[in-house]
Amino acid sequence: MKAFVLIISVILISGCIHEDEFRKELFDVEKRLVDLEHDIKDKQSTDNKQYISSSSRVESMEEEFQKMKGEVERLRIGVQTGELPGQTDQEDSIAKKIEKTKEQIKTLEKERETLEKLEERISDLEKSQMEILSILENYENKGGQKRKALDSLAEVEKAFKRRNYLHIIEDLPPALKKDSKNNIDFLFYYSESLFKLGKLKEAAVSYNDLIKKDKKDKYGSKSYFRIGDCFRFLGDNKAALSYYKQLLEKYPTGPESERVRNLVKKMENS
Repeated sequence: MKAFVLIISVILISGCIHEDEFRKELFDVEKRLVDLEHDIKDKQSTDNKQYISSSSRVESMEEEFQKMKGEVERLRIGVQTGELPGQTDQEDSIAKKIEKTKEQIKTLEKERETLEKLEERISDLEKSQMEILSILENYENKGGQKRKALDSLAEVEKAFKRRNYLHIIEDLPPALKKDSKNNIDFLFYYSESLFKLGKLKEAAVSYNDLIKKDKKDKYGSKSYFRIGDCFRFLGDNKAALSYYKQLLEKYPTGPESERVRNLVKKMENS
């Protein structure tokens, strides 16, 4: 009888030790997950859809945590009652799930570092482009004469053909606030100029606004194509594919459809 009691005591003590280890592991992993989630949510407020895929996976891992917490509670009850819960062949142990979650967090952290580096490179590129365009603008404005603001569609189209994208993004915002028959065209050239200057995040937002306002669907196909390009160049292939596929669904015979089909095929096979 004493031997049986001793065996039960050893099992309970061992279970408690393992339970404490699991709880410490869970606390450490959960803290890192919460920190990562907060960081991703902060970036979402400024980077729009760039972190959608990462945020979705964090939510998925949160669900796994709730399951693991339930298993720890079952373990605690089992230690108290002397009946430890078993694991089936198909079911991962808590320790394995913790290790799996740790690996997922490491992957997300690496992705975050990659995105941050990509943002820095894009920011440097934007600055360089703006500096070059500023020099060209000063060269064009001979004698210190003030440039006349673009205020008609014909002038905007002419400026776009001459690649005066900086002039367009400087002059059109006031015009876009007015109720004009040229608003959709102005918004299109404004979005295109942002894209040409490498201001990809701003361009994606502007094209999305164009889709909502373009009731006659004049630039729909082009807008979906450009938004897909913006996300692809920003490194978010998941979001890019989403917009490319929407384009193919809405405009299967559009001018961009054949090129988009080739892009989608290449991206899905890579």
